[in-house]
Amino acid sequence: MEEKATRFSYVYQNLKERILTGQLQPGSRLSSSRKLCQEYQVGIRTINEVLDALKKEGLIKVEPRKAPVICQKGTVLEPEAAVLAVLAAEDDVRQVYQTMTLLLPQLLTFSSWNCPVEELPYYKKAMKVDRMGLEVGGWRAVSGLFQDVLHHSGNPLFADVYSAIELHGRANFFIEDQYPFTGLTLRTTSPMVTELIAMLKGPDPVQKYRKLTAMYENLASQVDSSLHLLRSSFPDCPTGGGSCFEWNPVRGRDHYYTRIVRDLVNKIGSGAYKPGSYLPREADLAKEYGVSVFTVRNALAQLGRLGFGKTYNVKGTMVTIPNDSTVLCTLQNQVSKQDTLLYIYALHFLSLAIGPSARLAAPLFTAEEIKELVHRFKDSAAIPLGDIYDLLLNHLQLEPLRTIFSELRRLVQWGYYFAFYRIKSGNIDKLNKKALEALQSLQNSDVTGFADGLSECYCLILDTVRQFVVEKYDLREALNLRIPKIVRS
Repeated sequence: MEEKATRFSYVYQNLKERILTGQLQPGSRLSSSRKLCQEYQVGIRTINEVLDALKKEGLIKVEPRKAPVICQKGTVLEPEAAVLAVLAAEDDVRQVYQTMTLLLPQLLTFSSWNCPVEELPYYKKAMKVDRMGLEVGGWRAVSGLFQDVLHHSGNPLFADVYSAIELHGRANFFIEDQYPFTGLTLRTTSPMVTELIAMLKGPDPVQKYRKLTAMYENLASQVDSSLHLLRSSFPDCPTGGGSCFEWNPVRGRDHYYTRIVRDLVNKIGSGAYKPGSYLPREADLAKEYGVSVFTVRNALAQLGRLGFGKTYNVKGTMVTIPNDSTVLCTLQNQVSKQDTLLYIYALHFLSLAIGPSARLAAPLFTAEEIKELVHRFKDSAAIPLGDIYDLLLNHLQLEPLRTIFSELRRLVQWGYYFAFYRIKSGNIDKLNKKALEALQSLQNSDVTGFADGLSECYCLILDTVRQFVVEKYDLREALNLRIPKIVRS
């Protein structure tokens, strides 16, 4: 199996890169330890270990009862070195801004609905920037306000992916550091803060979506122009050596055995392993997943606790379906509760992001691939929506977007409720009907109808699962998520 990042390494590398790229300015303060725990979804021990490591490198200064201060030493890149670093990741940077244009208008339009913008933490800072102009560093207040809006959605994945996009898009460079080399700066071409706030507060979601899309398209175009000018000034700088886009919403909880559990549950839910049948032997599973037998045993033990398997001496592990008491017992475990919420957050994210992404990828589907998808609907035990998703993922040509969708897919596989509610209710028929209608739209060359149909599929799953876990298991945190309405541009 591929290498995994620990919680410590993820938070450490993320904060360090934000310091070294200038996204966190020398002299400014980090968020409090409590807020960092919330932002990175880790415990205080992990945050303290990260802060200790950054302090030893001289990147931060820790003061008693105060948030850590970013040290001047953090800005280690000379101006020309910063340019070379950007050009090394030139293709990656372009794709990040294209991904930003595709996703953020949708997420911000949804999140800003009925949002009390004036009450958000960064509102006053943003208004101060509006009075003084987007001076050096002022854009961070606007970025903070956008993150506040995304947090208002109730889905922490929105702000999390926004931070990753902003970091890998090297916003600090294009706003503050490129001017000596290109004569350009995004500070002079960005909308005024009052315009942005008016945009977010607008009552018409369609108009808001169009304005946000136009704003991000303009931003992507300006970054592209900057990269062309930089390339003409540094023609010999190699490209392709920059860091690729990364986003990891599970942050170190992604143990090898949990990956195996998710994959097995997904196969049980999709019918690959049927109830009453036996899983492959431990040695065969260890070879398949490239892990030790000990790791496989841990996975099978967790599978049993979730109610999806029962292990017998000699015979092996038989596939089972969890009953109500098993699920209720599982949800009393805080880790399982957080896993379930992550699953619901991923469904929520997909209900908004699948539409724009499908409009991008669907024109690349071949006639043979569409024909095979239609054939899948003849299998009563299949969930063709999963096959559609996999095909869409294969045709997404923006690597940052592929990364995001790959991670969301893993989170959806993590959610054993999909398989559970599928067995216990007739909603799978309704879901397959909607998925087939979406596919028929694509057969008729109606890409928009196909995209909107996929959005409706994930809205249906989200609504069903949310009601299921709230009514049956009192997981009331799920009520904070509003079911999206499709914004047709």
